[in-house]
Amino acid sequence: MPLATNVWGGTPLGSAVWAATESDPNDPVWPKADWVPILELLLEAGANVDAVEYPTGNSRIDAILRRHRAERIRPETLPRGIVAEK
Repeated sequence: MPLATNVWGGTPLGSAVWAATESDPNDPVWPKADWVPILELLLEAGANVDAVEYPTGNSRIDAILRRHRAERIRPETLPRGIVAEK
């Protein structure tokens, strides 16, 4: 299945990371959102963690991306017969 993209070619995860790192909580135009649960939901639903730039400069978001990147390469998460590189 092809990835969903926005008009700029970005993925939902990339758009959420961009909004989380670029939004100004003091600007009334931006939604007042805690982006961390949104990012977690997208990643748990299968969003490609490698499709976003890392690090972002936001410690909370970087921690989520770091954890999901580490989980992606844990041996027990790989399909049978695939071995993680060391």
